[in-house]
Amino acid sequence: MSRLRDLVADTVSNRLFRAMRVTQVSDRGPFREIGLTSVTSWTAGDKIQVRVAGDGLTMRTYTPVRWENSAGHTTILVYLHGGGPGSAWAQDVAAGDTVQVVGPRRSLDLTRFTSEPIFVGNETSVGLRVATRVRTYWDPRRTGLD
Repeated sequence: MSRLRDLVADTVSNRLFRAMRVTQVSDRGPFREIGLTSVTSWTAGDKIQVRVAGDGLTMRTYTPVRWENSAGHTTILVYLHGGGPGSAWAQDVAAGDTVQVVGPRRSLDLTRFTSEPIFVGNETSVGLRVATRVRTYWDPRRTGLD
Protein backbone atom coordinates (compact mmCIF):
# COMPACT_ATOMS: atom_id res chain seq x y z
CA MET A 1 0.00 0.00 0.00
CA SER A 2 2.86 2.36 0.77
CA ARG A 3 4.21 2.06 -2.78
CA LEU A 4 0.80 2.89 -4.22
CA ARG A 5 0.48 5.93 -1.93
CA ASP A 6 3.94 7.13 -2.96
CA LEU A 7 3.12 6.67 -6.65
CA VAL A 8 -0.09 8.68 -6.30
CA ALA A 9 1.71 11.38 -4.28
CA ASP A 10 4.48 11.66 -6.88
CA THR A 11 1.95 11.86 -9.74
CA VAL A 12 -0.04 14.57 -7.97
CA SER A 13 3.06 16.52 -6.97
CA ASN A 14 4.43 16.50 -10.52
CA ARG A 15 1.24 18.22 -11.71
CA LEU A 16 0.62 20.64 -8.83
CA PHE A 17 4.06 21.63 -7.60
CA ARG A 18 6.88 23.62 -9.08
CA ALA A 19 10.49 22.62 -8.55
CA MET A 20 12.83 25.08 -6.86
CA ARG A 21 16.53 24.62 -6.26
CA VAL A 22 18.06 25.30 -2.86
CA THR A 23 20.73 27.97 -3.34
CA GLN A 24 21.95 28.43 0.23
CA VAL A 25 21.37 27.23 3.78
CA SER A 26 22.46 29.24 6.83
CA ASP A 27 21.95 28.69 10.54
CA ARG A 28 20.37 31.64 12.37
CA GLY A 29 20.12 30.54 16.00
CA PRO A 30 17.08 28.27 16.28
CA PHE A 31 16.17 29.02 12.65
CA ARG A 32 17.49 27.91 9.29
CA GLU A 33 17.51 30.44 6.49
CA ILE A 34 16.96 28.63 3.19
CA GLY A 35 17.41 30.32 -0.18
CA LEU A 36 15.44 29.01 -3.17
CA THR A 37 15.31 29.78 -6.88
CA SER A 38 12.06 31.32 -7.99
CA VAL A 39 10.27 31.91 -11.26
CA THR A 40 7.33 33.97 -10.08
CA SER A 41 6.55 37.28 -8.43
CA TRP A 42 5.48 37.79 -4.85
CA THR A 43 3.81 40.29 -2.54
CA ALA A 44 5.14 40.67 1.00
CA GLY A 45 2.99 38.46 3.23
CA ASP A 46 2.34 35.73 0.62
CA LYS A 47 3.07 32.13 1.61
CA ILE A 48 4.48 29.05 -0.06
CA GLN A 49 3.97 25.41 0.81
CA VAL A 50 6.98 23.10 0.67
CA ARG A 51 6.78 19.33 0.30
CA VAL A 52 9.00 18.35 3.21
CA ALA A 53 8.90 14.55 2.94
CA GLY A 54 9.33 12.31 -0.05
CA ASP A 55 6.89 9.75 1.32
CA GLY A 56 3.55 11.30 0.47
CA LEU A 57 2.23 14.85 0.47
CA THR A 58 3.56 16.11 3.78
CA MET A 59 3.62 19.89 3.40
CA ARG A 60 4.68 22.82 5.57
CA THR A 61 3.74 26.46 4.97
CA TYR A 62 6.32 29.25 5.13
CA THR A 63 6.17 33.00 4.60
CA PRO A 64 9.14 34.06 2.46
CA VAL A 65 11.14 36.74 4.25
CA ARG A 66 12.61 38.04 1.02
CA TRP A 67 11.72 37.62 -2.63
CA GLU A 68 13.96 39.13 -5.26
CA ASN A 69 11.77 39.01 -8.36
CA SER A 70 14.43 40.29 -10.75
CA ALA A 71 17.06 37.84 -9.50
CA GLY A 72 14.68 34.88 -9.27
CA HIS A 73 15.44 34.18 -5.62
CA THR A 74 13.44 33.78 -2.42
CA THR A 75 14.39 33.11 1.20
CA ILE A 76 12.41 31.35 3.92
CA LEU A 77 13.05 30.92 7.65
CA VAL A 78 12.34 27.55 9.23
CA TYR A 79 12.12 27.23 13.01
CA LEU A 80 13.93 24.09 14.19
CA HIS A 81 11.65 23.02 17.01
CA GLY A 82 12.11 19.29 17.21
CA GLY A 83 11.61 16.11 15.30
CA GLY A 84 8.66 17.08 13.11
CA PRO A 85 8.74 16.73 9.32
CA GLY A 86 9.42 20.44 8.69
CA SER A 87 12.32 20.54 11.16
CA ALA A 88 13.75 17.28 9.82
CA TRP A 89 13.59 18.59 6.25
CA ALA A 90 15.22 21.90 7.20
CA GLN A 91 18.03 20.15 9.06
CA ASP A 92 18.76 17.83 6.12
CA VAL A 93 18.32 20.17 3.14
CA ALA A 94 21.48 21.38 1.40
CA ALA A 95 22.44 23.78 -1.36
CA GLY A 96 21.84 22.12 -4.72
CA ASP A 97 18.83 20.08 -3.54
CA THR A 98 15.54 20.37 -5.42
CA VAL A 99 12.33 20.98 -3.45
CA GLN A 100 8.72 20.95 -4.56
CA VAL A 101 6.69 24.05 -3.80
CA VAL A 102 3.11 25.27 -4.20
CA GLY A 103 2.57 28.99 -4.41
CA PRO A 104 3.03 31.73 -3.69
CA ARG A 105 -0.49 32.26 -2.44
CA ARG A 106 -2.04 35.30 -0.85
CA SER A 107 -1.99 35.14 2.92
CA LEU A 108 -1.68 38.64 4.34
CA ASP A 109 -0.94 41.58 2.03
CA LEU A 110 1.66 43.53 4.01
CA THR A 111 1.71 46.31 1.41
CA ARG A 112 -1.71 47.46 2.68
CA PHE A 113 -0.39 48.55 6.08
CA THR A 114 0.33 52.26 6.38
CA SER A 115 2.18 51.89 9.69
CA GLU A 116 4.19 49.18 11.38
CA PRO A 117 1.84 46.30 12.35
CA ILE A 118 1.97 44.62 15.75
CA PHE A 119 2.58 40.88 15.62
CA VAL A 120 1.44 38.43 18.25
CA GLY A 121 2.42 34.83 17.71
CA ASN A 122 4.91 32.10 18.40
CA GLU A 123 8.25 31.43 16.74
CA THR A 124 6.60 30.28 13.52
CA SER A 125 5.34 33.81 12.88
CA VAL A 126 8.86 35.27 12.81
CA GLY A 127 9.03 34.85 9.00
CA LEU A 128 6.02 37.13 8.56
CA ARG A 129 7.58 39.74 10.87
CA VAL A 130 10.90 39.63 9.01
CA ALA A 131 9.08 39.92 5.66
CA THR A 132 7.49 43.13 6.95
CA ARG A 133 10.83 44.55 8.01
CA VAL A 134 12.61 43.59 4.79
CA ARG A 135 9.80 45.09 2.70
CA THR A 136 9.95 48.33 4.65
CA TYR A 137 13.71 48.69 5.05
CA TRP A 138 15.15 46.75 2.12
CA ASP A 139 18.91 46.46 2.18
CA PRO A 140 20.34 43.35 0.44
CA ARG A 141 23.08 43.07 3.10
CA ARG A 142 20.52 42.65 5.86
CA THR A 143 18.55 39.52 6.62
CA GLY A 144 15.93 41.28 8.72
CA LEU A 145 17.06 39.27 11.74
CA ASP A 146 19.33 41.95 13.15
